[in-house]
Amino acid sequence: MDLFLMKMGSRIIGLLPGFKWLSLTEIVEEFEKLMMQQIDLRYEARNLERFRQNFLDVDFVKFPTPLWPLVTADVLVETFEESEPISHYLHVGIGTELRQRLARMGMDMLLKMIFVDNFVHADLHPGNILVQGSARPELCDSRVPELCDSQVLEVQPALQQLCLVLLDAGIVAELQSADMQNFRAVFTAVVQGQGERVAELILHHARANQCQDIERFKAEMAELVTKVRGNTIALGKLQVGNLLSSVFKLLMTHKVRSCPCLPLIAGSSSGEGELLGAHKGHWHRLPRAAVDAPSLAGWTGGSEGSEQSGLVEGVPAHGRGVGTR
Repeated sequence: MDLFLMKMGSRIIGLLPGFKWLSLTEIVEEFEKLMMQQIDLRYEARNLERFRQNFLDVDFVKFPTPLWPLVTADVLVETFEESEPISHYLHVGIGTELRQRLARMGMDMLLKMIFVDNFVHADLHPGNILVQGSARPELCDSRVPELCDSQVLEVQPALQQLCLVLLDAGIVAELQSADMQNFRAVFTAVVQGQGERVAELILHHARANQCQDIERFKAEMAELVTKVRGNTIALGKLQVGNLLSSVFKLLMTHKVRSCPCLPLIAGSSSGEGELLGAHKGHWHRLPRAAVDAPSLAGWTGGSEGSEQSGLVEGVPAHGRGVGTR
């Protein structure tokens, strides 16, 4: 009933002057598809399997394994992954080196999802990102307990490799080939500070466009990109969330509508980047990845200690042991 009312409302609003460009009916249909997929938990199980396959050779990212004999449309049974919420690692009491390491792992993961696999987890918030492994020294118990008549000198759990565990894969985003090429081009233009080029690409590939002043739109986009980047090639202070919010506000102002999947991917990029500390200087690793995006499908990561840097310039391979893809 809710979806029916939304569809009716979108059709009525679409008849009003000035609202047709929004294509509200298409937006509601996209929302309906997402909701129906959320209802059938077998869809999430299939997403988990696809993510596991995509990251089969990446040992710093994990997904729970669905137990198919027990999975139904109403029940999802998956393996339990012993880990901690990533929010535990974001406060000042955690060492900078560890936070930077988690940030690099997260950015590698996200860039692979977007530019290599074109299959993006679109619900990346702190509750869905866990940290597994011996990340914090205080997690290792070195007390001296007494067990009956014996005294154990030290209890030290076996060391595990640090990795990220992602949950709740019910919402994912994929782009059509043309949309992916456009997304890569826009991403590269933002990184290079070419605001007018960003505007031109968005206008060229817009699903709907009633922009009345193209030159003003291009000038405002250029001003926005320059302002948010802070005139720094390194992008060390780029506020990803602020940039995306301002871009979408500008699109609304000039009545330009993008591909429905782009906000999902962009929002995922924003949430992941800012959550993992990208706003503290880790987005400076993105320019190389953005410019080389079309060639990322053949990226090669190296095992720990290798000279290869994988997806992102200057980022250690985190012991991923990835072969040529």
